[in-house]
Amino acid sequence: MKYETITLNEERNVTLTSFILPVGGEFRNISKRPAILILPGGGYGMCSEREAEPVAMAYLAAGYDAFILRYSVNQHRQWPNPLDDYEQAMSYIREHAKEWHILPDKVVTTNAPASVHVTVIEVGGKGSGKYMVSLVNATGTTYRPIHEIVPVHNICVELHEGTYTDSRILFGEEGAAIAPSEGGTLITIPVLEEFASFLVETKK
Repeated sequence: MKYETITLNEERNVTLTSFILPVGGEFRNISKRPAILILPGGGYGMCSEREAEPVAMAYLAAGYDAFILRYSVNQHRQWPNPLDDYEQAMSYIREHAKEWHILPDKVVTTNAPASVHVTVIEVGGKGSGKYMVSLVNATGTTYRPIHEIVPVHNICVELHEGTYTDSRILFGEEGAAIAPSEGGTLITIPVLEEFASFLVETKK
């Protein structure tokens, strides 16, 4: 197995660690392999080690080549730095697919927490109590995984803005549940494919 750590952005300490399994030889029936790009979670304060190499080892055992992206965190976490890191990593893997004997149509990413981005916008003017909450599966970008978009499961978002009064789904995820919580409003999404948006109404 070939192991290498590639620096994608020295200033932000962004690296791509590759684990490339052999092909040919004793693996005479294998000329190319699928690959997995792993984005460890950590709330943008860190890249969790328990969601890095342990995940890679599981995919290696299944015959995948594995890549771990340690993206921009802490003081470099500002949007769109992490997304730029992801797109750069995907481009790098695609550019080296022939060299690494990777199947170009079978590159996927893990559904680590960092692959979901949440935005909250107050609509109707300041103090209206109406909020549009949108969630994006970051694997669904221009540089999305070539093979498929990996769904993210069991997402919970709590909006701490007044007391819940009403809500509706604006786009996607019909299985989502929106309900009052002790902190305000709790949005639960069983599976996020690409994008979902909700309108939440509250009162102070």
